[in-house]
Amino acid sequence: MASPANWLPTYCRILQDRIREVTDYKQNAPGDHDDDLGALAHRVESSPVDDAPQNRRRWIRRFVWLGLAASLALTVASAASFQTALVYIGMEHHVLFIGGGLLVKDSPAPVHGGFQWADAKIPPKPLIQRLRGWFMLPQGMGSGSVFIPFGIPVAILAAGSLFILRKSRLSIPSGHCALCGYDLTGNTSGRCSECGAEVTE
Repeated sequence: MASPANWLPTYCRILQDRIREVTDYKQNAPGDHDDDLGALAHRVESSPVDDAPQNRRRWIRRFVWLGLAASLALTVASAASFQTALVYIGMEHHVLFIGGGLLVKDSPAPVHGGFQWADAKIPPKPLIQRLRGWFMLPQGMGSGSVFIPFGIPVAILAAGSLFILRKSRLSIPSGHCALCGYDLTGNTSGRCSECGAEVTE
């Protein structure tokens, strides 16, 4: 990846060239040339200098929604694992997705069985007890077994995603789209021309 010392002067030079084109056109060809000036102005707006912050915000937003989707998927899968367990039988260890977490234990026999579905066989418990167990720290279960609940990792992933999303929106300057950060200068449609979000004052 090129360092800022390499690409920043190039981008600044491109922007200066576009501004010089617009300025020269206004001075040398006066009159009603809105279409041509609009095309030149669009070239300035679409320069890499302006696109870089928007692309960065776009990727941040994608990673944030991916983190939130992963949190939701793990929560739903954890709830289902109290009824049905996903078991991986390996040569040295058995790994069970059961009871809202992963149970890793030594394999009693060196047999590779792959992935299997099994009945969780977990006695019914009140919801508050299941939530308390879901947010426990990893703990040993005896005989070389370790249980890793998913509650804390899911909470950290969801909270971190929301924090990054909130911070990225607060960093958007005035006059830009609150969702994607696109420059709304001259926009009178009431909607962002980049993402289609409604523009609020």
